[in-house]
Amino acid sequence: MLVYDPLYGEQRITDHILVDIMHTKAMQRLKGVAQFGMPDEWYHIKGGFSRYEHSIGVMLLLDRLNSSLKERVAGLLHDVSHTAFSHVVDWVYGSEAEEDFQDRIFSKFIDSPVIRNILKMYGYDSADFHDLRRFTLLEQELPELCADRMDYFLRELKMMGRDVEVEQFLHALVNVDRRMYVRDEKSAIAIAKAFNKMQKDHWGSLQARNRYRILADILILAKDENIINFDDLLTEDRLVMEKLRNSKNKEILAGIKKLENGKFEIDENLGKKLRYLDPLYFTERRIIKRLSLTNFEFAEELDKLKNENSE
Repeated sequence: MLVYDPLYGEQRITDHILVDIMHTKAMQRLKGVAQFGMPDEWYHIKGGFSRYEHSIGVMLLLDRLNSSLKERVAGLLHDVSHTAFSHVVDWVYGSEAEEDFQDRIFSKFIDSPVIRNILKMYGYDSADFHDLRRFTLLEQELPELCADRMDYFLRELKMMGRDVEVEQFLHALVNVDRRMYVRDEKSAIAIAKAFNKMQKDHWGSLQARNRYRILADILILAKDENIINFDDLLTEDRLVMEKLRNSKNKEILAGIKKLENGKFEIDENLGKKLRYLDPLYFTERRIIKRLSLTNFEFAEELDKLKNENSE
């Protein structure tokens, strides 16, 4: 199967298990789930990408890093449990500080008959994929590098037209003993600073936090008024948006209008998950070092970011 990806160009998928999974209804649904948690119509940043694009990208990045086929399968499936509006739903059913609701329902998707049977057909047990932390190139706790974290970050840089940085950063990533590292300190500084700035300017920005809160309040009201149910959230953004718009509920429509025209009061005290990098890199002597322990300027910037988020 040939795919074209904005980050990695034209790629040929030759492993049949990957192609079979890509064609499942569960994976195709992710084409209708925005990566940013909100569709363009209700967000201040336009031209985002879908969870499906990101999932394909994670698989391709793992392939670029010479991971195992099993880890590429895990990478392809890692976001299959995301609901409509993605991490906004954490503000409805989970925790905005953790943003882990999709992780708590992940095994149910992996154990669904279609996906379970595809895995079994190729010699895998669905239980092997319940804990993605077993796949150390794919998933790592913050502030480590991993394929999931790097793909959405690089994909966003690409969307912003920062192609030179994308190529430099991709070249700087290396797989050593199934862990992701940066080749040198200069690249580690550039990657970490760009990622942490994205946290401040986008993922944790005032606009993002307040728009998440407004949409979460809309979803909570719609749920309480039986306008939507949880099964609706297991579809796509567009379908839930239609139900909300057709509800004729004045509070819901007023909330949607705020998102569309951007006219709402800013609450500076809203919290959100802190995403940041403090990568491990190789020195000239091929010794692995933690960036914040060797670069004091970066360490100060990182402390400032953490303190601002905590406040």
